[in-house]
Amino acid sequence: MQELVKLTEKEFLTGLSATQHLSTGGLFKNMSGLTTTRDYRLLNSDLGILQAHNTLTQVLNINNKALSYTTDENNAYISTTDGVYKISNTNIAVATQLFSNINLTGDMEIFSPKDTNIKNLLYAQNNAIGLYGDLNGAPTNNDTWFTTGIENTSIRPMHKLWDEVYFGNKNKIGRIKDDLNGGMLQESNVLDFENTMHVTAISDDGEYLVVGLVDNTDIHQKGKTIIRFWQINQPSWTYEYELPEAYIYDIKRVGNVVYILSPNGLYYTARGTAPRMIIPLNLNTESNIQRIGDAVIFPYGKNVTSFGKIFHEIPTAWHSLAYSVNEINKVFSGINNNYFYISTSVGLFLNNLDTTTRQIGTADTLYMQLGVSAHITAIEVILAEPMQIADEFSIHISRYHNEPYKLYKTAKGSVYKSRKIFLSKSGINDVTQLSLRFEIKGNVKIRQVIVYGDIQS
Repeated sequence: MQELVKLTEKEFLTGLSATQHLSTGGLFKNMSGLTTTRDYRLLNSDLGILQAHNTLTQVLNINNKALSYTTDENNAYISTTDGVYKISNTNIAVATQLFSNINLTGDMEIFSPKDTNIKNLLYAQNNAIGLYGDLNGAPTNNDTWFTTGIENTSIRPMHKLWDEVYFGNKNKIGRIKDDLNGGMLQESNVLDFENTMHVTAISDDGEYLVVGLVDNTDIHQKGKTIIRFWQINQPSWTYEYELPEAYIYDIKRVGNVVYILSPNGLYYTARGTAPRMIIPLNLNTESNIQRIGDAVIFPYGKNVTSFGKIFHEIPTAWHSLAYSVNEINKVFSGINNNYFYISTSVGLFLNNLDTTTRQIGTADTLYMQLGVSAHITAIEVILAEPMQIADEFSIHISRYHNEPYKLYKTAKGSVYKSRKIFLSKSGINDVTQLSLRFEIKGNVKIRQVIVYGDIQS
């Protein structure tokens, strides 16, 4: 009997792969409810440990889909399909509705005129920019605060660069800025594009505004899709790149890199550099990007995934950060790194890193080549800590693509009391490659897995 495969924290931290066989750097081809980056905060010992995700908590009073999110020092503001809500950082699982509105289209930004104590919440609607303020006083909402020159559209991204708020206005960029007299100046067109184009996403690279444009707002029908970089003191854009995509969901800067989320993939670009796909995806519904550390996080089906370095000591990789039983349409980072929010069609959910209860989950590895033909005789699992009575895990094996996974062994906390668990079973022969499926219930923390076998002649 000899060691055939050994998986440690190093391999676990390579994260997800985009393919079944050819690794793009990740060990896992699928994760549903499991993660190796459950708690990515500084000095956390969970990094690299295969375990179940936290149990999500539904945020009280939000029972439908969230559209956008912004924060100030003490509160988060969430727009939904029925109005705008506030969540205090002292009670992060309870939302209070500020006002109702069924015409919200998504993005919001907070704007404060210079040399004042006024703080206003700007919110996008189909045919207007609304204002809710003053947040420092007794705020009221004005749904028709900015209507002149505002085009009717259900896609109106907003983005704050320095002290100015830019927004999509069909084929134009509008702006709200300080009027130098304690108020705000409304501009419906500070940069226009071809009549056929539609602004779907706005961000910046630290100096230039970065704009995503499409000439067809149907995400299933490919048209012309473009990224343009505009230095805002210039009359027109400076850089332009075309994407082989039907749509652009969102754009987000991390350091000097600009990430672009589209139906078929996550791209990165920079001023003077054409976009390049990092991860192929299959996103058929709306989505968005947020930032945690030096990574972007985004919904992918029922998962929240990250790409980059969510913690400076781990490799750049594609990771699963959270899981929901419902499809996720948006993810919103919290006021601090202790939590983030997940939006689904049935409400807003909190992923609190300090939660101790866990989900039930599954993870499948890529097909790992052995280089020989062997039969499996045992699998050793080393845990970070002993299992409790209600904990259990099972390991399943598939020898080739499309072969159903077969149960190898199940280990229950009521039986196995130590950190090292040795599972032996014969009868799995002619193995030249294998994929392992892990199923975990409870607070199981897998640190290493070693597969043993005999070489077949």
